[in-house]
This record gives sequence, structure tokens and C-alpha cells, in this order.
Amino acid sequence: MQQETSNLLRVEFYPTVDDYVYVAAKINDRVPSTPFSIYAFHIFALINLVLFPAFLWYSDQFLLGTFVFMLNVSFVILYLPRVNKSAYKEYYEQLLGNIETKIAIVELLPEGLQYLHDGVETFYPWKKFT
Repeated sequence: MQQETSNLLRVEFYPTVDDYVYVAAKINDRVPSTPFSIYAFHIFALINLVLFPAFLWYSDQFLLGTFVFMLNVSFVILYLPRVNKSAYKEYYEQLLGNIETKIAIVELLPEGLQYLHDGVETFYPWKKFT
């Protein structure tokens, strides 16, 4: 199938591992977790964020309870997302190696989006996008 280049929108760039990490993190945010993992995380958060500091406050350890509470909140807000991203980054670095030296091409076609990189061609029809 021959396409006229004047009707195509085409972008060429050098992808990085960080690009793959960003996409993987966005996809992970959209995929629902299993009920077991959700319940396990909620129980973990309840014990560490609420019950343990409450126990310390009840034991007249107000300063230590407040410190533990703030430490746990900062861990959940700041550290957990970075752990996930670093795991993605390590995975893609092992899987893809040095991909920054190979150009990638993205073309917007009337039928969908076409991605070409390192001899691999991928096509996504428009109905797959939300």
C-alpha cells in the first residue's frame, strides 16, 4: 500500500529507556489491580499509617507516633512510585539495551498509528485508542 507523504504526519526521534518507563507507568495506572493486591496494600497501609502511630500515641509516645506517621505518609507518597519506576527502568534497560542510537518513526495514518523502530513495525488502529 503506497501512501503519499504529503498526507502523513510523521515524527522521527531517538527513544530512550525513560520513554518506555513513562508509557509503562501510564499503562499500569490504567489497568485495574487484582482484589488480593488491593486488599493486601490497604491492610498494610492501615497498620502502618494508622494503627501503629495510634498505638504509640496511646502509649504516651506522641512525638515518636507523629514521626512514624509522617515517615509512613512520606514513604507512601514519595518512595513507592519511585520504586515502581526504577523497577520498570531496570527491566527495560536489560530488555532493550542501548536503544538511543536507533531512530524511531511514528506515522499518523488514516487507519491508525504506525511505529517503526529497530526493524520492528507496530500498527495500532484508531479504535484501540481512548
